[in-house]
Amino acid sequence: MDAIQFILRDHREIERLFKELERADRADASDRASGAVRTLVRELSTHAVIEEQYLYPALRAAGADGRVLDALEEHHAAKVTLAELEAMPARHPRFGSKLRVLTENFRRHVALEEKELLPLLERSFDDERRERLARALERAKR
Repeated sequence: MDAIQFILRDHREIERLFKELERADRADASDRASGAVRTLVRELSTHAVIEEQYLYPALRAAGADGRVLDALEEHHAAKVTLAELEAMPARHPRFGSKLRVLTENFRRHVALEEKELLPLLERSFDDERRERLARALERAKR
């Protein structure tokens, strides 16, 4: 597996968690939503950190400075919202709205990352370097 495949797999797993939360929110199943939020906080926070520590420096070296800086700000906003969701009961009137905004922002962030940044990584790094990066991402995620 190379770094691109690793990141794509992580994106799909986080998307699955968002869909689970959307279903829980619609069903007003606050216990299920609370558990799903804890899982989402852990997975999305870990994903953001490993991107920040490994993927983004590689992308900056490949010439994506401005887009990486934007992505870092998007991560910061997501972390703030995650902390708010984690501290908020699922039945809180603003829970659903916060979750929807976070979901929309995540999906937009992923779309840009997959459209712009990952193709740049593919063009700039050979197979071996992408595989080394994937191993580093995997170690960091554990």
